[in-house]
Amino acid sequence: MVMSKCVTPEGKNLLPIYEAADDSMLHWDYRGILFDNNGEVVNFFPIGDKWVLIYSPYDTIEYFVGHFDISSLRFTPATHGILSYGYHSQDNPVDRGFYATCLYTEEARTVLCGWISGFKSWDLWNGCMGIPRTVGLNPSFQLTQQPIVELDNLHDTCICSFAGERRTEINFSAPSDMLDILLEYQYDLQGEIGLTISEQLSLCIAPDGFTINGEHYSCDMQSCGSRLRLLVDRTVAELFFGDGSVCATRCFDHIGSKPQIQIVASGEAVLTDLHCHTMNCCNLKF
Repeated sequence: MVMSKCVTPEGKNLLPIYEAADDSMLHWDYRGILFDNNGEVVNFFPIGDKWVLIYSPYDTIEYFVGHFDISSLRFTPATHGILSYGYHSQDNPVDRGFYATCLYTEEARTVLCGWISGFKSWDLWNGCMGIPRTVGLNPSFQLTQQPIVELDNLHDTCICSFAGERRTEINFSAPSDMLDILLEYQYDLQGEIGLTISEQLSLCIAPDGFTINGEHYSCDMQSCGSRLRLLVDRTVAELFFGDGSVCATRCFDHIGSKPQIQIVASGEAVLTDLHCHTMNCCNLKF
């Protein structure tokens, strides 16, 4: 069974679904409309007894979680959300941030991948692949994403770490432009967390959303938890907030070979845990 996006003569976007008529995979029967859709690069997959539909609507990627009726082959959504924030404009021909996802399943997990674009220098390439992410659902049936656990095998040196303390500011330098930062904090409606890396990446976390390099994204940050996983590779950052129900991706200028990191808690906010590792390159063999 396959599905694909189509546009009717009236300009309506739909997701038709087809079933193979025989084992040759050369003949297909039209079975109906899975969902009314307005995007491209569609993924449709189960998590437990729920089904998830992800699509890229020529803007920030969206997803729906709901029920798939196998008899009618119709998908009925129950919850809706943003897969990854960061779709932005920075005067580049391709500036979509995290886009055009694909996925695969293995054993008991589903892994999501995506294309990252928005680099200022792109003469010889057209973006890169994002970090593979394990996806799940939280109790509110919002899609969650976390970097695959194998990424921890690339950890090199722990350059800054504390736990169970209450700090309001920390400054340190890193000997690498590839970093894995895990930060935990506490804040209320009057608190904010600010993070900068070599003046190339700036992040402000507040209860009503977050701001990356001057662009604000509104969302409920308190419901996802007070934790940030920030993965930086030279000129791109992937951010996973709390349980992973809020994520973002952003490209920027090179942070330099010895980036300076500053983290500040202001208002009624404190930093409680921090672990920052430099990262080794991934050695892929084909």
